[in-house]
Amino acid sequence: MKTKANPTSPSKPKASAKRVTSAAQTLERDSETDLQPLIALVASLRDAQGQKAAHYIPIARHLIESRSRNTQEIEHSLDHLLDVACLPEGLVAFKSLCRHYWQLNPQATASYVHAYREMWDSEESPIQETTS
Repeated sequence: MKTKANPTSPSKPKASAKRVTSAAQTLERDSETDLQPLIALVASLRDAQGQKAAHYIPIARHLIESRSRNTQEIEHSLDHLLDVACLPEGLVAFKSLCRHYWQLNPQATASYVHAYREMWDSEESPIQETTS
């Protein structure tokens, strides 16, 4: 006659669960340590993007306010603003300069909008094309 296991009695898997939990905690600590250089690199890149945005936003504003027709300078600024369009203030400047440039060269402007979509756009935050 076989005896049935008592479901309320303690069993050995609990000791095994403690080892698994301990191993997971050790792995988590090691992962955090391994990720520190990557976290520092990301912070450094964000700082660089912020500095670049701070440099090119006033240039874009000047190009728009002066109604510049200098396509070379506008495209140079759009190239750099595209790099920082992941930042809200960078995106605002990029879109504003695109609106200005649309009057001068719609085809080139469309290529910048397309480049933005390929580089930064997600389904959660689409860029709005406006011609005004």
